[in-house]
Amino acid sequence: MPITLKDSLDTEGVITTGATFGRQQYVPSKDATVVARVRKAGAILLGKTNTPEFTLGGLGGINAASNLLYGASHNPYDLSRTTSGSSGGAGAIVAAGGASFDIGSDWGGSIRGPSNHNGIAGIKPTSVRVPRTGHIVDYGGIFDLWQQIGPMARRVEDLTLITPIIAGPDFHDASCAPVPWADPAKVNLKALKIAYCADNGAKGEGATDEDTKKTVRQAAKWLEGATASVKEDVPQEIFERLREARQTLTNGDGWAFYVRLANKWGTKNFSPQRKAAMANLKPVSSAEMVEAWEQSDLCKSQLLAWMTQYDVFICPTANKPAQPIDREGGAGGGGGASDGWPYTGVFNSTGWPSVVVRCGSSADGKLPIGLQVVAAPWREDLCLAVAAYLESHSGGWKRPPI
Repeated sequence: MPITLKDSLDTEGVITTGATFGRQQYVPSKDATVVARVRKAGAILLGKTNTPEFTLGGLGGINAASNLLYGASHNPYDLSRTTSGSSGGAGAIVAAGGASFDIGSDWGGSIRGPSNHNGIAGIKPTSVRVPRTGHIVDYGGIFDLWQQIGPMARRVEDLTLITPIIAGPDFHDASCAPVPWADPAKVNLKALKIAYCADNGAKGEGATDEDTKKTVRQAAKWLEGATASVKEDVPQEIFERLREARQTLTNGDGWAFYVRLANKWGTKNFSPQRKAAMANLKPVSSAEMVEAWEQSDLCKSQLLAWMTQYDVFICPTANKPAQPIDREGGAGGGGGASDGWPYTGVFNSTGWPSVVVRCGSSADGKLPIGLQVVAAPWREDLCLAVAAYLESHSGGWKRPPI
């Protein structure tokens, strides 16, 4: 099966830049764990796909999937539009039919955003189900549980095939857990209780557009009668507190962790936008960092308690479809985080699995709109089963014009 791989994953004998100057000629001597596993299963590598520098910062912001080495990725449904990021090149090539699948990484929405904007299917598995060994931002540290690796493909059934192949301990990633994989084909949809929300409460530029809200509500209608119950419900206040804690943790050291990555690989000239953003950040105290960490864990516990009422939660992936790459302030349409909880990052903090599937289009019919199907930890089977059902109604991926 011909595939591509995000350029943040090591590929033996093939240049793997991580989109940074210090690695522009770096040839790994060993595959990343997930790469070795899909190659063993029969995958044939066609090439590497574009990402922001270190998957965390680049020209035009993370949503442009752009860097100083290769420039920007472009959306196959409209070349003037963003692919989202950071697995933006992966989303574009899979949507365009250039590869059977790709493997991306997701620290705050980097599989799900590109899957949404490029109209394909993607999965962020439960945190620590898949080893991060050989990814340029791998495992360990305060952000350990945020990072996850997962496949991106045109159809949900391909996610079901690929994810268990790459899952399971490799005895290098110390956090990776040996949790059995449950078969989505055995899920009884009629027994499932569904919660959904179409709006995160953000206003202004971060507000969720009507096409996106319409897509979520249509999906909820498709599930009525096919499941035990469908209810509009969202733990808004808990999500807001989790968002605030996540923001403190992300910026708490002034992005010194990013500078350490640059120093590790000898990169002196890194993303100017990341430099500019870092210049405006003031590190918080250790006490404030620990307090934010405690608040994050408290919110995770409270959200698990809330989720006992339901089996699956459905919400947007982004606040709007793909936006112009050259819009002022960089390419937006990511999470609608201005004054509401961002749709993707909170599920990195909780570690919950999430599948994105295309369920609609912009009003003019040109741009894809996906949604997230989220479940409690280790229940990828529920996410995939519901996503497959929605795909059967929406038609899922549609061939782009190029």
